[in-house]
Amino acid sequence: MPTHPPVPAGTPAVAPAAGPSVSGDLVLVGGMPGAGKSTAIAAAGLDLVGVRALDPDGLRHWFARRLPSTPYRFYRPLCHALHAVVVLSLILLGPRRAGRLLVHEPSTRPARLRALSWLAGRRGWRPALVYVDAAPEAALAGQVARGRVVDPSSFAAHVRRWEQLRREAATGRCCGWSTVLTDRAGAADALRIVLRGSGDLGRLSSVARDAGSHEPQAA
Repeated sequence: MPTHPPVPAGTPAVAPAAGPSVSGDLVLVGGMPGAGKSTAIAAAGLDLVGVRALDPDGLRHWFARRLPSTPYRFYRPLCHALHAVVVLSLILLGPRRAGRLLVHEPSTRPARLRALSWLAGRRGWRPALVYVDAAPEAALAGQVARGRVVDPSSFAAHVRRWEQLRREAATGRCCGWSTVLTDRAGAADALRIVLRGSGDLGRLSSVARDAGSHEPQAA
């Protein structure tokens, strides 16, 4: 499985090309499964007033309460489909009607990210993408800890796509989005700064400059 050195712990980072003032009213949180996206959204949402957090975890809990004996894998596609419909509907409403959005992005597919960026721009959003970086081993450990492990072949595909996205994110732009690359420990702080539009990401220890040079290695 491909691997790379992880971003040093506790240091949100933004590529120099993006500058220290990345901000947005539509913020996607991306990364590999198990990287810590939901954890970051939950932590940041505790003290972000007027921000609507959208995470398929909420739908998972809703179904789990009503279908307690049904394994998550049976309704996972439905959770993700409903999440996508809600996100798309709110993006179409535009920022004036929908307000500020913090969105869990479960996909690592560049075509989907580009389509969302194009649509967001057409509807008047200021889109930003915060990528939570993790080595494949750490992401897999995160899946085990949460009790939901992605199918090995699907996870391998996520890893391959993530290596490409990670190199692009290191430039400060990825698939049409202004992009911040952060580690798990710093992700919540990075989300707060981007959504508030205040605070200097540049004051944090920048590691994105090195991210593009991390070539995949054989495990």
